[in-house]
Amino acid sequence: MVAEQDPKHQIDMVLKSKYLNYSITIATIVVGWHFLYEGIAKLMMDNWSAEGYLLSSTGPFAPFFHSLTTSPVLLNLVDWANIIGLLAIGLLLMVGLFVRFAAIAGALLLLLYYFANPPFIPTETGFAIEGHYWLINKNLIEAILLLVIATLPKESFLGIQQLITRKRAKEIKDGYSTLPSNETLERRNLLQNLIWLPFLGTVSLSLFKEQDSTINGTSSATMSQKEEIEKKRARTHKPNLPIGKAKGIFPGRVVWSWNPKSTNGLCTNTPTESGVFDENTDVWFTDRNTCQEIVDKMLADAIKQISGKEDLASAWIKIFEYHNQQKEGRTKGYRQGQKVFLKLNRTSAFFGINEDLSRVLDRRSFCSETSPQIVMAVLRQLINYAGVSQKDIYVGDPMREIFRDEFEKYSSEFADVNYLSHTDDPSRTKVTESRQPLIFYSDKKKVMPNAGSDKLYHVIEQADYLVNLPVMKAHVASGISLFAKNHFGTQCRETAAHLHPGLNEQNPGREKYGEYRVLVDFMGNNHTGGKNLIYILDALWAANNWNALPVKFMSSPFNNHWSSSLLVSLDPVAIESVAFDILRTEFVNAYDKSRFFLDKAGVDDYLHQSADSGNWPGNIVYAPNGDGKPIPDSLGVHEHWNNADEKMYSRNLQVGNGIELIKLFNG
Repeated sequence: MVAEQDPKHQIDMVLKSKYLNYSITIATIVVGWHFLYEGIAKLMMDNWSAEGYLLSSTGPFAPFFHSLTTSPVLLNLVDWANIIGLLAIGLLLMVGLFVRFAAIAGALLLLLYYFANPPFIPTETGFAIEGHYWLINKNLIEAILLLVIATLPKESFLGIQQLITRKRAKEIKDGYSTLPSNETLERRNLLQNLIWLPFLGTVSLSLFKEQDSTINGTSSATMSQKEEIEKKRARTHKPNLPIGKAKGIFPGRVVWSWNPKSTNGLCTNTPTESGVFDENTDVWFTDRNTCQEIVDKMLADAIKQISGKEDLASAWIKIFEYHNQQKEGRTKGYRQGQKVFLKLNRTSAFFGINEDLSRVLDRRSFCSETSPQIVMAVLRQLINYAGVSQKDIYVGDPMREIFRDEFEKYSSEFADVNYLSHTDDPSRTKVTESRQPLIFYSDKKKVMPNAGSDKLYHVIEQADYLVNLPVMKAHVASGISLFAKNHFGTQCRETAAHLHPGLNEQNPGREKYGEYRVLVDFMGNNHTGGKNLIYILDALWAANNWNALPVKFMSSPFNNHWSSSLLVSLDPVAIESVAFDILRTEFVNAYDKSRFFLDKAGVDDYLHQSADSGNWPGNIVYAPNGDGKPIPDSLGVHEHWNNADEKMYSRNLQVGNGIELIKLFNG
């Protein structure tokens, strides 16, 4: 009769199983490599900061994470703690040294990431994305794995710690020991425990060589790497091959007005020490840093160029006549009583606003958005030259609020304009929802399962004309955020999370051409697309992500200054195409965080599809108005410029009927 083994002895034998040791070691090395890679990537990335992640924090712990960005010194400490922590934890896990300590530290770090953007709170990137499964996300899964690793005996891991343990155990002559005394077996143990060395050495050498061959003191990317990137882009974005039918008084015309004097190159985008918003606050949206007079002139010159008229009154008559001819088939101008809606971008009013509608005076409210100066310039044009009554103009981002400081700026000159709000403030106009859905998504819930249709805010339903005023910036989910993306704030749900699966990077396999694109539905909708009177892109203080501070542009003509530009067009596809060329040219730096989502295939797929119905997916018919009727075969013309130096399109080169770029450069 075989004696029954002690359960404790059985567990001990299982834990000492070489197959289990190998499995645990592989898991530890894989997790360690993830940490190490993240640390190396952040260390090598130009000007990486955790600021954007912290500012986008939602949920009950958001105030704590937001507070970490209020001081540049504190933020710098957080950045370096992240980098050093990732590197140290990753290295210790990979070499098998102090594994239990490293596993616990790694789990705590991942839990901080988890609670900064918990998956039970809808965020800018929403629920329906890879690695985000409501309550559970990648951070939580990996943290639990590390906690499991931390509970295992140290004998379970192969690595330096195992070698040290075995050496110490061998020196103990008394007591039970399972260590082999044979010299051959000891050499085998040495090889087992150092098996990670060739892998780590190869990876480190390749990273060192890559860094050595790609970094220089000027641009953080060598010419060879830039040339490789440009070759890739040339294959994806072939120059001067227009798609679609150009729109406009001068078909396909886009006016680019650039004047570096419009923005203060010395602006630091920092709050005052007193925490009081006053004339000394050094942030981009103040009149001390954005010159209202120059912005007024930039817009006026662009309006004249887009219409072909010498005086502004005639220019606006021509613009209204063109719009009504396209929409109704009749050439007629603006009629008194018709309503005009100015759609702003106010993302920061989601997390950077106080109850009294004043700004939270830190970087949460400093991210790149529609400049108050361009809003004022458009108001002056519409009221003083186009003849629109103040009471017939509505201004705001209906999903958010207008900050008190900009409201005071606008209302001091135009008190009777309707400034939108969700509050009961009698000096503002409270927003309401449409009674019925007004936009119907053409994927029919196959790509965006939680969408289907949406109500729009009543202000756009009642408007006769729309002037969309987005800011030019890259976007982690869509690649770029311009006119079409700005309408994510026109639908009436609390966030636009349900729409993010219809963007470029939210589902695996969508980084290619010929996929359903929700932005085409917004461009073709009767309200968000059909009512657009003119397209004015605010590129005064452009940025490299949706919640980022403005960044200085290094490419020509900016040369280490703010982007300081306005783009104006009557062709919705052409103007987004030019903006995309500007952004993808600027963020060529391999270690700029925006490059990882801006330079991927499919970012401009929505422009291909909006330009030509022949590019629609085979199973999709874009019919966003609920009547079953498809949108026009072409909403405008799409094209990429010839090169980043000349910036010329087919009409400039007289080789096609695509885009014509008029450059009003005052540098």
